[in-house]
Amino acid sequence: MDFLPAGIEETGDVPGNPGTPGNPMTIMMVLAPGDFNDDEYSICREVFDAAASGGIATGLVPGTSLDVRVCGLKKGLVRGSFGLWVDVELALFEVDLRSCAAVVFIGGSGVSACLNSRFILKLARAAVDAGCVVGALCAAPGILARAGLLSMRPATAHPVAADELAMGGAVIVDSPVVVSERIVTAAGPFAAREFAERIVAMARLGR
Repeated sequence: MDFLPAGIEETGDVPGNPGTPGNPMTIMMVLAPGDFNDDEYSICREVFDAAASGGIATGLVPGTSLDVRVCGLKKGLVRGSFGLWVDVELALFEVDLRSCAAVVFIGGSGVSACLNSRFILKLARAAVDAGCVVGALCAAPGILARAGLLSMRPATAHPVAADELAMGGAVIVDSPVVVSERIVTAAGPFAAREFAERIVAMARLGR
């Protein structure tokens, strides 16, 4: 069965507002099935969790809460390149973009296992179509390029993804973080904090 994020084709709902009272808004982190970058995940998660706990000004509608969740090609524990274990709570088909303020693809060598996944690519396209802020860092901008989302857009990535970006028609920029409309790319873990803070600011931690 082909992957379809819940609520997109059926309802035509378009994310982009700061939420409604009582309805949680989600920053959805997407991990490779193994060998994701531990530092990128940890730094981004720290920034997102701080925002969810009120440590960063949110701009949410009063009464709207924020949560941070993790999805991937399979549920359960996955191991990062340096030994960090993370519980993937949701399979891709369980992601409901109606509740997502942002969808963030974490990098690492395991991204190579995602480049030919129609499920991952459909999630990226659907998130953009739905108006979510979409972020990718390190090797993960290659996913956006493979999904056809970076054509004629400025973007950055780790050098390992340079060929993917070039083939996808991206305008490659030598910068730690690049913003193009509602797509945010970053070059690697050294830029993870700025990347995550940009996503928080753009998404206003809600939709």
